[in-house]
Amino acid sequence: MRGLLWSTYPTLTLSKPTLWRAPSWSWVSNDNEVSYKGIPPPNSIPVARVLTSQIVTLSAIAPHGEIRSATLEIEGPVCEFDKKATIWLMQEENKLPELEDTPEYRNQFILSTFSKNLKIDVGCQSWEPPDGHIFLILLATPVKVQSNEAPESNQVSNASELSGSGLGADSDSETINGEDTKHLDEPTPNIDIDKKTRVAEPNSEFSTNRDHYSLSGLVLGPVVGTTHSDLKYERLARFTSLGFVISDYRGLAKVCRKLSIV
Repeated sequence: MRGLLWSTYPTLTLSKPTLWRAPSWSWVSNDNEVSYKGIPPPNSIPVARVLTSQIVTLSAIAPHGEIRSATLEIEGPVCEFDKKATIWLMQEENKLPELEDTPEYRNQFILSTFSKNLKIDVGCQSWEPPDGHIFLILLATPVKVQSNEAPESNQVSNASELSGSGLGADSDSETINGEDTKHLDEPTPNIDIDKKTRVAEPNSEFSTNRDHYSLSGLVLGPVVGTTHSDLKYERLARFTSLGFVISDYRGLAKVCRKLSIV
């Protein structure tokens, strides 16, 4: 699963070859520079599974040569956000770090200026997902958080049916790694979401270290021309955080779907 989380940071505008070369879930499908920087650690827990993979080669005598088509069928948790929330999440995922006057930063900046990705919509300011896009969750990564409430945590459970977006407009602000996510619209349903949580800081009043899970996976868009009965998706981007943590990843099983990615 971690191998699917390659990135074209800091852009999502892909340079596609003239002729089809590989499925969208493969980094070979585009001419951008790709990396695996920032992928979840090895202790992340898979919450999706590959059901089948189908590859059609151009030549029967070269089974490891060029391919004609490829499909990956995955079963995993799916959530949906509106375009505004998705754009915000992807801009956060791909924003450039703040300027620093240090030798290390200057050296890294000089090296990065040679990247093709820095010449195409840096920070995804012009990127927009298509209608019908979805978030496929692949991994749940254990994180330590603290509750700002005493003595018990404040949780949302059994929220509305899955549609719409991220955190509830009526929920209190939640911060992960210093990022405020209170403006997303609806709670993700059927999953316990701890409100008022922060990455644990020692010696804080009412600080309670607890295991929670951040979520990572793929943003997928429907393939044009496919019907509802034979709907296929293509990879648009990866995400390494949805802006909130959950207290029990096992609840994700309630929103699982089977998807075909080409």
